[in-house]
Amino acid sequence: MHELTCPSGLRGVLRGMKVKDEQLFADQKLIKSGQLITRLLEMCWMQTNDPGPYDVSGSAGKVFWGPALSSDRTFAIIQLRIASYGPEYEFRVTCSSCRHHYAWGVNLAELNVLPVSDLGRQCAKTSTPVPITLRDGRIAKCRPLTGDDEQFFNSLGPDEESKMLTNHLSRRIVELDGKTAWFDIVSLVEDMESAVADGLWDATDELEGGVETTFDVECPKCHNLQAVVLPFEAGFFSSRKRFARTGKKSGSR
Repeated sequence: MHELTCPSGLRGVLRGMKVKDEQLFADQKLIKSGQLITRLLEMCWMQTNDPGPYDVSGSAGKVFWGPALSSDRTFAIIQLRIASYGPEYEFRVTCSSCRHHYAWGVNLAELNVLPVSDLGRQCAKTSTPVPITLRDGRIAKCRPLTGDDEQFFNSLGPDEESKMLTNHLSRRIVELDGKTAWFDIVSLVEDMESAVADGLWDATDELEGGVETTFDVECPKCHNLQAVVLPFEAGFFSSRKRFARTGKKSGSR
């Protein structure tokens, strides 16, 4: 059993994965629907010690992970990996300079975690959006992303993949310039000045908190430094060495 405290203050106990849990990765329908993480967390969450901003009064302490904050879900899925296979995780990197392929290792237990802000927790608890003043003086009513948003992103067609950053920012906005419809907000974001959008990104990131999953890695061949995002790929849930031929990790952060 593995005790954890999520960025929102949710506290509880996870068990490590079992074979029946691993079989979920073969369910393509579950994967395509974007519900895999939700199902995994629901199966492996054993006990709620403090519900944080979530109402579990009518569910005997059960946390509904679909509408839970994305920052909590990401943290919990990392903790599930730690509980199942330990904190050391090795993955493949392609150097952005010389295209060399190499292995890089991280200790998942050492990743920096930022708490959900008080306003973010209040929003999660009451569903009341947080007003954020943009650099151009407008007010955007915003909320943290949730697992339901992740499922929404997963439902978008291939034409929307190139707009992922726009879609993520738009999904955080509940109302802007009196507009509340998704497509209207997307259009407003696309016409937003870059500096204004950057400020809104920073403000909503601070609202959400969560695990810092972006870090620098160094190519062992040309020593190029590049930022990578922690890959949640198939090897994330495995204790088998994917780079056994290297004999050791190329680095650790």
